[in-house]
Amino acid sequence: MGRGPGGGERPAGDERVAAGAARAAAGTEDSASPVVSGAPVIQRAVWTYNASTRTHDVMGGQRPGVWQEDGNPQHTATSAQLGAGSQAHHGDKYDDATGRHFGSGNVAFSQRGTIPDTPQAHRDGTAYKEREAHVRQALVETKRRLATAITMVSASDAPSGRVLDALRSGFPDFQRATPQQIQPLLPHVAEVLRRIQTGLDAEGAQIALAGETAWYDLGALGSNQANVAGWVAPTVGERLNPHDKKSEKLPTMDAGREGAINLRSLGENVWYIVHEATHRFAGTLDYQYSPYEHELNEDRADTGTAQTLGWSRQKLEEYSADRLGKRVARDADQYTGQDESAHPAKQLNWYAMGPRALMNADSYAQFVVVATGGTLPRR
Repeated sequence: MGRGPGGGERPAGDERVAAGAARAAAGTEDSASPVVSGAPVIQRAVWTYNASTRTHDVMGGQRPGVWQEDGNPQHTATSAQLGAGSQAHHGDKYDDATGRHFGSGNVAFSQRGTIPDTPQAHRDGTAYKEREAHVRQALVETKRRLATAITMVSASDAPSGRVLDALRSGFPDFQRATPQQIQPLLPHVAEVLRRIQTGLDAEGAQIALAGETAWYDLGALGSNQANVAGWVAPTVGERLNPHDKKSEKLPTMDAGREGAINLRSLGENVWYIVHEATHRFAGTLDYQYSPYEHELNEDRADTGTAQTLGWSRQKLEEYSADRLGKRVARDADQYTGQDESAHPAKQLNWYAMGPRALMNADSYAQFVVVATGGTLPRR
């Protein structure tokens, strides 16, 4: 959940082919695609569907919108020209190098609880509509990043470069393993990611945008706390028999969870969508929430100090040595099994998860974000 009730709440045709070939020859790159260090450079164009360009024909019917090439919005194409299908939703993305359409139209959105209007809400009518538009964009970006991450961990070779760094960031125990030792575990990582990809792509997948929930909404108990980003309702069995977080026996991916992914405003981004989707579709638990943001803040502070005082790289490394020394894998028997919310207890628990990270929701969120271009904390 994201941190909150139940399931893992966390705190705070031809024309197209010809056009693609021409762009490849011209060397056009997709500036909006996640940057993956060490991966081969693929010449491609990514398009965004603009529904606001719809027009009416002489018979009064409505023509569909157009796709605009990212980085060159004046270059447009129809769905038929791209081969992208006719069910595009505003903000969808189409990658002509892979022929994949990343959309949000399959997802059923709903409101849970009370979402008060804001002074800015007049633009689209209600605050809920603004949130839905924002989450649809985040969902499309999530699907794109998931596809990239799955490709990265599905390679036959032992991991290296950016993907290895991201694996060791999201699954700290991998710091102690060679790429060859990590390789046999990649099918498990790939399977979790495929399950959430399949779930998010399924017709009728559900996302509920949550506001202030009623006291009698038993599926949202605890969700009104300020640090709740989202949740997935647990099964009855999970409610009656909570998981033993200290156990090294990993839960099944077939957890039997149903219903919507619930998102609060805090959770309307790639990280939390991945996090909650692992609960909903792959049965992960919240062994420990990540210290990722705290570590990035530490890095920013250290780098800022070094720049202000004109330190050398060596001086910076000496200054940061103590903090960086806490970002290393610890023995799994040091894991507390508790919901450690405050730094440094959270950080210590994160690095002591051991194999449990293979079924830890935040581990997959961190891996997907970092592997597809997110900032990698220093080591």
